[in-house]
Amino acid sequence: MIPNNEKPGAPMQLFAGLKLERFKLKKRLGQGAFGQVWLAAEQSGLGFERPVALKFMLDPMSRHSFKALVVEARISALLRHVNVVAINSVEMRQDVPFLVMEFVDGMNLSQLARGLKKINMSIARSALVEVGIGISDALDHAWSGERPDGQPLRIVHRDLKPSNVMLSSDGTVKVADFGMAKLLSDISTSQTGAQRGTPSYMAPEFLEGGRDYAPSSDLWALGVILYEFATERRFIDPSSTLLQLANTVRNRDPDLEVEQVAKRFPELAPLVRELLQRDPALRIQSAREAGHKLRALRRVTEGGDLVQFTRLLERMQVMGSKPAPADADEHDSGLESLVPGANDNTVTQHGLPRPFPGETTKIS
Repeated sequence: MIPNNEKPGAPMQLFAGLKLERFKLKKRLGQGAFGQVWLAAEQSGLGFERPVALKFMLDPMSRHSFKALVVEARISALLRHVNVVAINSVEMRQDVPFLVMEFVDGMNLSQLARGLKKINMSIARSALVEVGIGISDALDHAWSGERPDGQPLRIVHRDLKPSNVMLSSDGTVKVADFGMAKLLSDISTSQTGAQRGTPSYMAPEFLEGGRDYAPSSDLWALGVILYEFATERRFIDPSSTLLQLANTVRNRDPDLEVEQVAKRFPELAPLVRELLQRDPALRIQSAREAGHKLRALRRVTEGGDLVQFTRLLERMQVMGSKPAPADADEHDSGLESLVPGANDNTVTQHGLPRPFPGETTKIS
């Protein structure tokens, strides 16, 4: 039953210690435009307890919010992969729906970017390759994995960005929030509604109003993420309007972008070029292909694996020493922290946002 938004009741007050039957809230992990995520203890008989993440709607009486939650639960229930944050169930308490999700003990890539900037350290090149592989494997499963009837899932994420990619303390990459995703069959039957996604990670064809979602659109976002962590600069000014973003992306020389990547990670530059092709027909067409190319980079990239990297982060007190800060907004990538003044429309003469200033500690 969808809540009636004509007579909204008082919103549920969420606070540490609140008990919702078998769930006890511990601390708030994050907040976005549509919901809050809390760490909770799920308790059952004989003293059994496990940590879970609960995602609540900020406006529980909103039909749009409720439908979005149900869509996310329905889609995510089909995704069972080590690199995807698992959805266990969708439940209701006091007329408030919420998702019960796998708790990932770690941080998202936006928080990682802020943490690295704070200690003036770059991400290890080997770690960046492993992050890319984890994202690629998650996207490949969403597209090529099988439904119970044996048919391919054909799911695109549609809102891939750093704050939707988790890095756990055991070195596992997990893609979260498939709430923006749609089954391709659903998309083909509906061409109405507002454009959805985060503009600064949106493929150029969608910045210009396109709606023909395909795996290549998620792969554009992967290319932007790799570019930003390799160069330590924003790919594009997130405060720009959709029209400004579209014009900048279309008119900027892609060779300049590749040059920026090649300065620090020359082996990665060719793949970034393939991922950031403006014409989707020329872009890499499958996450599996992107994953293969990233795995090939393992042979030429020095440095340890993600477990070693996360242990280094713990020693540097970037991860694990205290709770990572919650994201202020679901559309906030966090990577503007790498670029002072990124929200004041300051870019270079080539249309590239300002780089991260000063020397960095290289660990690869």
